[in-house]
Amino acid sequence: MTMQNDAHQARVNTACNPYNNAVVEACAGSGKTWLLTARIFRLLLAGAKPDEILAITFTRKAAYEMQERLLDLLRQCAQADDSQLDEILLQRGIAEIELQAMRVRARNLAGMVLTHPRGVHINTFHGWFASLCQLAPLSVGFSRQSEPTEAPGAYMQQAIDAV
Repeated sequence: MTMQNDAHQARVNTACNPYNNAVVEACAGSGKTWLLTARIFRLLLAGAKPDEILAITFTRKAAYEMQERLLDLLRQCAQADDSQLDEILLQRGIAEIELQAMRVRARNLAGMVLTHPRGVHINTFHGWFASLCQLAPLSVGFSRQSEPTEAPGAYMQQAIDAV
């Protein structure tokens, strides 16, 4: 492995570690979805329940892609032999000394996530906010069919007047 690869893997290890806070900023096509999916995977490996994880993105396409990648990763873990699974775990920042202990857990994640009543919540900002409003509707007449607006000025003025 080259020094550049070592540095990249060190950054991946840091960002995927569920005990670290991380902010990921990068251009399109740089691997953000892979990294966020890997972080969700590591959170699950560390014992987070699926419904304790919320991933929010800007587009439905990105949310769908993240959901599909997570499910595919869990499927791969469930079906992989030991050496394949070790490679998956190493790429996502699991230390070699932890591999044996993590194999069983990684293989069982697919069943745990798929059978959980609520699962991992991956959504857009708009979709997540809409689900919040559905749980506690606002008195301003918000509905699930409401769409974001490009002209919030009138709504802001209504809110200011109400206060």
